[in-house]
Amino acid sequence: MEKKFIRLNINDNYLSFGNLFRLIKEESSNNKTFTQSDIFSAIFETYDIADSTVNNYCTGLRAINSQYKEFIQNKYDKYESNKNVFIDNIRSIIEILESSTIDKITIKQINENNKLKHVCNKLYTISKNDSDVDIVLSNELNKHLNNNDYYSFIIRVIYYVVCEKNQPIYINDEINNVIEKNIYNTNISVKEIQDFIKIQLNSAIWSIRGIKELAKQGNPFACFEMASMEFYGIVVGYPRYEEAYNYYKIAAENNHPVANWAIGYLYYEGYIGKKSKHDLYLALKFFNKSKRLNCSNAYNSLRINFTK
Repeated sequence: MEKKFIRLNINDNYLSFGNLFRLIKEESSNNKTFTQSDIFSAIFETYDIADSTVNNYCTGLRAINSQYKEFIQNKYDKYESNKNVFIDNIRSIIEILESSTIDKITIKQINENNKLKHVCNKLYTISKNDSDVDIVLSNELNKHLNNNDYYSFIIRVIYYVVCEKNQPIYINDEINNVIEKNIYNTNISVKEIQDFIKIQLNSAIWSIRGIKELAKQGNPFACFEMASMEFYGIVVGYPRYEEAYNYYKIAAENNHPVANWAIGYLYYEGYIGKKSKHDLYLALKFFNKSKRLNCSNAYNSLRINFTK
Protein backbone atom coordinates (compact mmCIF):
# COMPACT_ATOMS: atom_id res chain seq x y z
CA MET A 1 0.00 0.00 0.00
CA GLU A 2 1.41 3.37 -1.05
CA LYS A 3 2.05 5.86 1.73
CA LYS A 4 0.03 9.07 1.66
CA PHE A 5 2.17 12.20 1.76
CA ILE A 6 1.20 15.67 2.93
CA ARG A 7 1.00 18.25 0.14
CA LEU A 8 3.34 21.03 1.17
CA ASN A 9 2.08 23.77 -1.14
CA ILE A 10 -1.67 24.02 -0.53
CA ASN A 11 -2.04 25.19 3.06
CA ASP A 12 -0.43 27.44 5.64
CA ASN A 13 0.74 24.70 8.00
CA TYR A 14 4.28 24.15 6.72
CA LEU A 15 7.22 26.45 6.04
CA SER A 16 8.11 24.56 2.89
CA PHE A 17 9.67 24.79 -0.54
CA GLY A 18 6.22 24.55 -2.14
CA ASN A 19 4.66 27.28 -0.01
CA LEU A 20 7.57 29.61 -0.77
CA PHE A 21 6.88 29.13 -4.47
CA ARG A 22 3.12 29.47 -3.98
CA LEU A 23 3.41 32.80 -2.17
CA ILE A 24 5.81 34.25 -4.74
CA LYS A 25 3.41 33.28 -7.48
CA GLU A 26 0.38 34.64 -5.63
CA GLU A 27 2.10 37.96 -4.96
CA SER A 28 3.39 38.43 -8.51
CA SER A 29 1.94 41.25 -10.60
CA ASN A 30 1.18 38.83 -13.41
CA ASN A 31 1.31 35.29 -12.10
CA LYS A 32 0.13 33.76 -15.37
CA THR A 33 3.25 34.69 -17.29
CA PHE A 34 5.73 32.47 -15.48
CA THR A 35 5.99 28.93 -14.14
CA GLN A 36 7.34 27.29 -11.01
CA SER A 37 10.44 26.46 -13.04
CA ASP A 38 11.13 30.19 -13.44
CA ILE A 39 11.22 30.60 -9.67
CA PHE A 40 13.41 27.52 -9.42
CA SER A 41 15.81 29.00 -11.98
CA ALA A 42 15.94 32.27 -10.03
CA ILE A 43 16.97 30.48 -6.85
CA PHE A 44 19.32 27.84 -8.28
CA GLU A 45 20.65 29.67 -11.35
CA THR A 46 19.81 26.83 -13.70
CA TYR A 47 17.36 26.17 -16.52
CA ASP A 48 18.23 22.48 -16.76
CA ILE A 49 15.23 21.22 -14.80
CA ALA A 50 11.99 19.57 -15.89
CA ASP A 51 8.70 21.20 -14.92
CA SER A 52 7.49 17.87 -13.54
CA THR A 53 10.51 17.62 -11.22
CA VAL A 54 9.95 21.13 -9.87
CA ASN A 55 6.29 20.29 -9.32
CA ASN A 56 7.25 17.17 -7.36
CA TYR A 57 9.55 19.27 -5.17
CA CYS A 58 6.83 21.86 -4.61
CA THR A 59 4.10 19.37 -3.70
CA GLY A 60 6.51 17.61 -1.37
CA LEU A 61 6.33 14.31 -3.21
CA ARG A 62 10.11 14.19 -3.67
CA ALA A 63 13.07 15.19 -1.53
CA ILE A 64 15.07 18.03 -3.06
CA ASN A 65 18.10 16.69 -4.93
CA SER A 66 21.42 16.89 -3.09
CA GLN A 67 23.03 18.98 -5.87
CA TYR A 68 20.55 21.80 -5.21
CA LYS A 69 21.04 21.52 -1.48
CA GLU A 70 24.80 21.76 -1.98
CA PHE A 71 24.36 24.82 -4.20
CA ILE A 72 22.45 26.69 -1.48
CA GLN A 73 24.71 25.38 1.30
CA ASN A 74 27.83 26.63 -0.50
CA LYS A 75 26.32 30.07 -1.01
CA TYR A 76 25.07 30.20 2.58
CA ASP A 77 28.54 29.32 3.89
CA LYS A 78 29.86 32.43 2.10
CA TYR A 79 26.93 34.63 3.14
CA GLU A 80 28.33 35.62 6.55
CA SER A 81 31.43 37.17 4.98
CA ASN A 82 29.76 38.39 1.77
CA LYS A 83 26.17 39.60 2.18
CA ASN A 84 25.88 40.19 -1.57
CA VAL A 85 26.32 36.52 -2.46
CA PHE A 86 22.54 36.03 -2.85
CA ILE A 87 21.75 39.41 -4.36
CA ASP A 88 21.33 38.18 -7.96
CA ASN A 89 19.02 35.38 -6.80
CA ILE A 90 16.80 37.76 -4.84
CA ARG A 91 16.88 40.26 -7.72
CA SER A 92 15.53 37.51 -10.00
CA ILE A 93 12.76 36.76 -7.49
CA ILE A 94 11.80 40.45 -7.42
CA GLU A 95 11.76 40.49 -11.22
CA ILE A 96 9.15 37.71 -11.00
CA LEU A 97 7.21 39.60 -8.33
CA GLU A 98 7.22 42.83 -10.31
CA SER A 99 7.00 41.24 -13.78
CA SER A 100 9.78 43.51 -14.99
CA THR A 101 13.49 43.34 -15.78
CA ILE A 102 15.89 44.79 -13.21
CA ASP A 103 19.51 45.32 -14.25
CA LYS A 104 20.96 46.17 -10.84
CA ILE A 105 19.63 46.26 -7.32
CA THR A 106 20.96 46.97 -3.84
CA ILE A 107 20.06 45.29 -0.56
CA LYS A 108 18.43 48.56 0.50
CA GLN A 109 16.19 48.50 -2.59
CA ILE A 110 15.35 44.84 -1.93
CA ASN A 111 14.29 45.70 1.62
CA GLU A 112 12.04 48.46 0.29
CA ASN A 113 10.14 46.18 -2.09
CA ASN A 114 6.55 45.89 -0.87
CA LYS A 115 5.80 42.64 -2.68
CA LEU A 116 8.76 40.91 -1.08
CA LYS A 117 7.66 42.38 2.25
CA HIS A 118 4.21 40.80 1.82
CA VAL A 119 5.74 37.43 0.94
CA CYS A 120 7.98 37.54 4.01
CA ASN A 121 5.13 38.45 6.35
CA LYS A 122 3.03 35.56 5.03
CA LEU A 123 5.96 33.17 5.35
CA TYR A 124 6.45 34.25 8.95
CA THR A 125 2.80 33.53 9.71
CA ILE A 126 3.21 30.08 8.19
CA SER A 127 6.39 29.48 10.22
CA LYS A 128 4.37 29.90 13.43
CA ASN A 129 2.07 27.07 12.35
CA ASP A 130 4.90 24.66 11.55
CA SER A 131 5.89 22.55 14.56
CA ASP A 132 9.27 21.83 12.92
CA VAL A 133 10.25 25.50 13.13
CA ASP A 134 11.99 25.80 16.50
CA ILE A 135 11.98 28.89 18.67
CA VAL A 136 15.55 29.83 17.71
CA LEU A 137 14.62 30.02 14.00
CA SER A 138 11.32 31.72 14.79
CA ASN A 139 13.12 34.40 16.81
CA GLU A 140 15.66 34.85 14.02
CA LEU A 141 12.91 35.39 11.43
CA ASN A 142 11.05 37.74 13.75
CA LYS A 143 14.23 39.80 14.24
CA HIS A 144 14.67 40.20 10.48
CA LEU A 145 11.06 41.35 10.12
CA ASN A 146 11.36 43.85 12.96
CA ASN A 147 14.48 45.26 11.29
CA ASN A 148 12.72 45.39 7.88
CA ASP A 149 15.53 43.16 6.65
CA TYR A 150 13.56 41.19 4.08
CA TYR A 151 16.72 40.29 2.19
CA SER A 152 18.10 38.34 5.17
CA PHE A 153 14.65 36.93 5.93
CA ILE A 154 14.07 35.42 2.49
CA ILE A 155 17.61 34.01 2.38
CA ARG A 156 17.10 32.31 5.75
CA VAL A 157 13.80 30.85 4.55
CA ILE A 158 15.37 29.60 1.31
CA TYR A 159 18.12 27.91 3.30
CA TYR A 160 15.59 26.33 5.66
CA VAL A 161 13.19 24.98 3.03
CA VAL A 162 16.00 23.64 0.81
CA CYS A 163 18.58 22.37 3.31
CA GLU A 164 16.79 21.84 6.62
CA LYS A 165 13.12 21.01 6.00
CA ASN A 166 12.58 17.31 5.41
CA GLN A 167 10.23 16.16 2.67
CA PRO A 168 8.25 14.17 1.79
CA ILE A 169 6.22 14.05 5.00
CA TYR A 170 4.04 10.98 5.20
CA ILE A 171 0.77 11.28 7.10
CA ASN A 172 1.25 8.27 9.37
CA ASP A 173 4.84 9.25 10.11
CA GLU A 174 3.78 12.81 10.89
CA ILE A 175 1.17 11.67 13.38
CA ASN A 176 3.64 9.32 15.04
CA ASN A 177 6.32 12.03 15.20
CA VAL A 178 3.97 14.50 16.86
CA ILE A 179 2.86 11.88 19.35
CA GLU A 180 6.47 10.94 20.13
CA LYS A 181 7.49 14.57 20.59
CA ASN A 182 4.58 15.62 22.76
CA ILE A 183 2.92 12.81 24.65
CA TYR A 184 5.84 11.82 26.86
CA ASN A 185 5.46 13.14 30.43
CA THR A 186 2.22 14.97 29.64
CA ASN A 187 -1.45 14.55 30.36
CA ILE A 188 -2.24 14.73 26.64
CA SER A 189 -4.02 11.79 25.10
CA VAL A 190 -3.27 10.24 21.72
CA LYS A 191 -6.83 11.08 20.64
CA GLU A 192 -6.33 14.78 21.42
CA ILE A 193 -3.24 14.85 19.23
CA GLN A 194 -4.96 12.96 16.43
CA ASP A 195 -8.02 15.27 16.56
CA PHE A 196 -5.77 18.29 16.24
CA ILE A 197 -3.72 16.84 13.38
CA LYS A 198 -6.91 15.85 11.56
CA ILE A 199 -7.97 19.52 11.39
CA GLN A 200 -4.56 20.49 10.01
CA LEU A 201 -4.47 17.76 7.38
CA ASN A 202 -8.06 18.08 6.19
CA SER A 203 -8.13 21.85 5.91
CA ALA A 204 -7.02 23.50 2.66
CA ILE A 205 -6.23 26.63 4.69
CA TRP A 206 -5.35 27.26 8.33
CA SER A 207 -8.79 27.26 9.89
CA ILE A 208 -9.10 29.53 12.94
CA ARG A 209 -12.72 28.49 13.33
CA GLY A 210 -11.88 24.79 13.40
CA ILE A 211 -9.05 25.30 15.89
CA LYS A 212 -11.25 27.51 18.09
CA GLU A 213 -14.00 24.90 18.20
CA LEU A 214 -11.47 22.25 19.22
CA ALA A 215 -10.02 24.62 21.83
CA LYS A 216 -13.49 25.01 23.38
CA GLN A 217 -13.37 21.28 24.04
CA GLY A 218 -10.11 21.76 25.97
CA ASN A 219 -7.80 20.25 23.35
CA PRO A 220 -4.33 21.35 24.56
CA PHE A 221 -2.81 21.65 21.08
CA ALA A 222 -5.74 23.70 19.80
CA CYS A 223 -5.52 25.90 22.91
CA PHE A 224 -1.82 26.42 22.29
CA GLU A 225 -2.45 27.43 18.65
CA MET A 226 -5.28 29.80 19.64
CA ALA A 227 -3.01 31.32 22.30
CA SER A 228 -0.24 31.89 19.76
CA MET A 229 -2.67 33.46 17.29
CA GLU A 230 -4.02 35.76 20.01
CA PHE A 231 -0.47 36.69 21.04
CA TYR A 232 0.49 37.69 17.49
CA GLY A 233 -2.82 39.46 16.78
CA ILE A 234 -3.92 37.06 14.06
CA VAL A 235 -7.47 36.58 15.39
CA VAL A 236 -8.70 40.19 15.66
CA GLY A 237 -5.83 42.16 14.13
CA TYR A 238 -4.08 43.09 17.38
CA PRO A 239 -2.55 41.12 20.28
CA ARG A 240 -4.79 40.10 23.18
CA TYR A 241 -2.41 38.90 25.86
CA GLU A 242 -5.03 37.98 28.47
CA GLU A 243 -6.80 35.79 25.89
CA ALA A 244 -3.46 34.26 24.95
CA TYR A 245 -2.71 33.56 28.62
CA ASN A 246 -6.09 31.87 29.17
CA TYR A 247 -5.51 29.52 26.22
CA TYR A 248 -1.87 28.86 27.13
CA LYS A 249 -2.98 28.04 30.69
CA ILE A 250 -5.23 25.19 29.54
CA ALA A 251 -2.43 23.73 27.42
CA ALA A 252 0.10 24.21 30.24
CA GLU A 253 -2.14 22.39 32.72
CA ASN A 254 -1.87 19.41 30.39
CA ASN A 255 1.93 19.72 30.51
CA HIS A 256 2.30 21.13 27.00
CA PRO A 257 6.02 22.08 27.15
CA VAL A 258 6.03 25.23 25.01
CA ALA A 259 2.79 26.51 26.59
CA ASN A 260 4.57 26.55 29.95
CA TRP A 261 7.50 28.39 28.39
CA ALA A 262 5.09 30.88 26.77
CA ILE A 263 3.38 31.70 30.08
CA GLY A 264 6.78 32.29 31.62
CA TYR A 265 7.57 34.63 28.74
CA LEU A 266 4.28 36.52 29.21
CA TYR A 267 5.12 37.09 32.88
CA TYR A 268 8.77 37.93 32.27
CA GLU A 269 8.06 40.51 29.55
CA GLY A 270 5.16 42.05 31.47
CA TYR A 271 2.47 41.15 28.96
CA ILE A 272 0.52 39.91 31.97
CA GLY A 273 1.08 40.92 35.56
CA LYS A 274 3.18 43.95 36.54
CA LYS A 275 6.73 42.58 36.25
CA SER A 276 6.83 42.48 40.03
CA LYS A 277 9.27 40.24 41.89
CA HIS A 278 6.44 37.75 42.36
CA ASP A 279 5.69 37.79 38.62
CA LEU A 280 9.33 37.10 37.84
CA TYR A 281 9.27 34.15 40.21
CA LEU A 282 6.18 32.88 38.40
CA ALA A 283 8.05 33.29 35.11
CA LEU A 284 10.94 31.23 36.48
CA LYS A 285 8.50 28.58 37.72
CA PHE A 286 6.99 28.14 34.25
CA PHE A 287 10.38 28.26 32.52
CA ASN A 288 11.64 25.52 34.81
CA LYS A 289 8.56 23.40 34.17
CA SER A 290 8.99 23.78 30.42
CA LYS A 291 12.61 22.70 30.77
CA ARG A 292 11.55 19.58 32.67
CA LEU A 293 9.07 18.86 29.88
CA ASN A 294 11.83 18.84 27.25
CA CYS A 295 11.58 22.43 26.05
CA SER A 296 15.27 23.07 26.70
CA ASN A 297 15.93 24.81 23.36
CA ALA A 298 13.46 27.55 24.19
CA TYR A 299 14.77 27.80 27.74
CA ASN A 300 18.41 27.95 26.74
CA SER A 301 17.76 30.60 24.08
CA LEU A 302 16.93 33.07 26.88
CA ARG A 303 19.62 34.90 28.80
CA ILE A 304 17.57 35.95 31.79
CA ASN A 305 18.82 37.46 35.03
CA PHE A 306 16.27 36.68 37.73
CA THR A 307 18.26 38.41 40.45
CA LYS A 308 17.33 41.89 39.31
